[in-house]
Amino acid sequence: MNQITRRSLLKSLAAAPLVSALSPLENAIPQTQRPTTDLCLWFHGLFAFVIMHDYIAVLTPKVGEHEYLAGLWQQEQKLRDGEWYRLSGVSDAAHPNKLPALTKEQVLFLSGVKAVNMAESFCLIRLPFPRQIIPLRYTKVKLSGDHAPKQNTSSTFPTVQIMRYRVVDYNNLRLEPFKAWVTQKRPPSIINFHIFAEPNLLVEPEHAMRAFDGMIQLFSGVDLKLMDTAGSCFPLDMSLPAGLNPQHQISLAERNGACKGPRGARTANCFMIMLDARKLA
Repeated sequence: MNQITRRSLLKSLAAAPLVSALSPLENAIPQTQRPTTDLCLWFHGLFAFVIMHDYIAVLTPKVGEHEYLAGLWQQEQKLRDGEWYRLSGVSDAAHPNKLPALTKEQVLFLSGVKAVNMAESFCLIRLPFPRQIIPLRYTKVKLSGDHAPKQNTSSTFPTVQIMRYRVVDYNNLRLEPFKAWVTQKRPPSIINFHIFAEPNLLVEPEHAMRAFDGMIQLFSGVDLKLMDTAGSCFPLDMSLPAGLNPQHQISLAERNGACKGPRGARTANCFMIMLDARKLA
């Protein structure tokens, strides 16, 4: 890692401020006169969202077949191995968001975790709590192990997840250390930013199992195995909030045309997991 060690990186992650202060000019403008802009942060593929006391740490394992990208739709840039990223421009320190409620039926919450191996993640992303978490495009999976969901060995979990924020500092809106994404004078009503950790082509069914094993290795003490996932190119979720494009759910492989012709392989179907680390000793 360039010029910093893993240890200093992780210390910085815990201590780093989430946003810069608003400028005096912005503070002088009444809130009712400011244009309202929402940021929708779309996560695609294999991510773990670790809930801390006042932020969320996003992890993803190192998987050889995965592409790691972030940016506006079809304008993404490569994420860097070993880098740590911070979302700025969306958190009001005086009025921070509370963590939105999610149920075990919506996402897979890990249990049995003794430690989180953040230094083994491909990169780290620090997010303030969003106003809304929107899981989408569920895939059917079969899990085994002591920490598999008890209610059913076959469950469905999201392959896409949106973190929705209200933009409070448009000029500072970015995923640092990337530069600002949008440069229009008048902000749009919704800004869609995408983060991918998945293959950009069709893969063999075993890919999902290997990638999931890599994810679980980031969490010491967990006994959980992925046995199978649903078939490839499954339907999009059409029950999106107003103003969001359903086509933005598609995977990198689908965007590259992999689902248009004959297929012997399948899309990766990598899905999200969550951990409430506030409960760890």
